[in-house]
Amino acid sequence: MHEEEGLHYAESAVRAEDRSEKPPFSLDRAIPADTTRDAFVAQLEALRRKTPGQRLRMSLDLSEAAKRRVVAGVRQRHPAYDEQEVFAATSQIWLGGEWSQSVAGEKGMDSMMDEDDQERLLEEVIRTLSNAGVPHMLCGSHASGVWGQPRSTVDVDVVIDPGATQLEQWLKLIPQNWYLSAETARAALAERGMFNVVDTATGEKADLIVRKNRPFSRSEFERRARVDAGGFQVDVAQPEDVILAKLEWAAATSSQRQHADALAVAVANRDSLDWSYMERWSRELGVGEGLELLRKTAEQAEGS
Repeated sequence: MHEEEGLHYAESAVRAEDRSEKPPFSLDRAIPADTTRDAFVAQLEALRRKTPGQRLRMSLDLSEAAKRRVVAGVRQRHPAYDEQEVFAATSQIWLGGEWSQSVAGEKGMDSMMDEDDQERLLEEVIRTLSNAGVPHMLCGSHASGVWGQPRSTVDVDVVIDPGATQLEQWLKLIPQNWYLSAETARAALAERGMFNVVDTATGEKADLIVRKNRPFSRSEFERRARVDAGGFQVDVAQPEDVILAKLEWAAATSSQRQHADALAVAVANRDSLDWSYMERWSRELGVGEGLELLRKTAEQAEGS
């Protein structure tokens, strides 16, 4: 592969999404282009035999592998870069311009190339939230990986539901190597928005989303399930709620990746999904048509 193609591949693995206008929710578009329908179903069948915790670790491992590909691409394109310059360029790709500026890089590439950086950040976020008494729930791509098909992602998404006292207690517990704006965190609580944590030594990022004040978000949060990740426990959104959240996000962004994540969860959990629950909330969220298309697509995949 040409060197520029190598870097493009590495960058695309963590950043690119198909954002064509209003893509149809079809089986052919939801399944990766290099995967046949029967292979897609067979892969999900194999993943069903793994525990949710094992699938979460797969997602974390895939994310680490994606970052290593980015590092390799930077080194290939810029052979004259020293280690600090490679660190800075990798952070720019991994985090984007805004957040790469907050990465101090004091430990440089030795820290960035440590395995399990993203897992370590997730574990630290969960541990500090638990110690502060802040209810929390893993969501986003890692949650869809827990119940469907693990894949790489550039950050960790966690929904939190603290009171003001709990948030202040948590702010006292954050490690020194984290970049975090306490002012932004307090504003996020007041506005029910989100804020970010960046591990300045490794370039890993976590997005902390304050639970929305709406019926579905309350139901989603109350239904969260405890998953054993091997070295720590983490609460994760249930598969039905992951599907609904993915469909809502897909409707807002026209992201085919969200469709693919939702389909994988639907196929992998076909025997246990509560479709009546999803149908009820899909009407509230305005994604009823998307859910019906998802159901038909999942049935089509199972019949292939």
